Amino acid sequence: MNVPGLVLHANGQAQLDAFLAAPSHAVLLSGPTGTGKTHIATALATQLLGIDLNSLEQYAYYKDVRPKNGSIGIEQIRELIGFFRLTVPGAAAIKRVAIVQNAETMGTEAQNALLKLLEEPPRDSVLILTTSQPSRLLSTIRSRVQLLQLPAPNIQDLQKYFVAAGYTESAIRTALLRSGTNVAEALRLLTVESAAPDLAIDLAKQALAGASYDRLLLVDMLAKQKETARAFVDTLAAIAIASLEAAASKGAATVDRWRDILQAVHTVQDTLERNGNAKLALTELMLAL
Repeated sequence: MNVPGLVLHANGQAQLDAFLAAPSHAVLLSGPTGTGKTHIATALATQLLGIDLNSLEQYAYYKDVRPKNGSIGIEQIRELIGFFRLTVPGAAAIKRVAIVQNAETMGTEAQNALLKLLEEPPRDSVLILTTSQPSRLLSTIRSRVQLLQLPAPNIQDLQKYFVAAGYTESAIRTALLRSGTNVAEALRLLTVESAAPDLAIDLAKQALAGASYDRLLLVDMLAKQKETARAFVDTLAAIAIASLEAAASKGAATVDRWRDILQAVHTVQDTLERNGNAKLALTELMLAL
């Protein structure tokens, strides 16, 4: 399987090829944050449907479900169920695909609704779930989907990929030191202006370490500088995700704190994307830190 612009671990590549050769009705793509699960999911969708990537969003029998304000609600899953009840014309083996991104953000009610769909899967259709925290999904959901564990790519493969893309070895080393195997964050660090990553990282560290009053002082500046605000929020998201995964793997007591921070960050990202009230969203984020 080829995923343009993405580096895949050999084991992940083999699992994806095997799935495409014999697709099941539902698959869970699980792997570390930044490994490109969203890109992999959309690439799977296009290959299952036999269409071009540029045509996917306009395809009548494709649906993309993603968190709103940090979570996927019951109404979104009900809409998904309605989508799978539609009659799809044609004789193709796979005629309909839906993706649920960050499936772990579903609440219990939404997961139970999704379970009903998995218990009676429609024919000629595939449901693709993505997650970096499969343990937050109900065991009954995990037992009814095909699990593909997608490892992070090797550092050496990432270095070769970025060198071939034209980046200098020193810039690549710096980006990978900051991001680890989070490919999306490494690419962000490589593509933004050279000063921007340092500023965003400094602001994120300042916000996490400072007192509430000091954090609130940052709000006015960030609200007036949207690009800086986006870089700050994206960097804070990367820190929160990495910290959450580390805390979860060790069973640390900080899991809930980092989960709350990540949800608050997702809310700000959504607000900035919609050109909403950035100052209000940033204020609420700073109070949540």
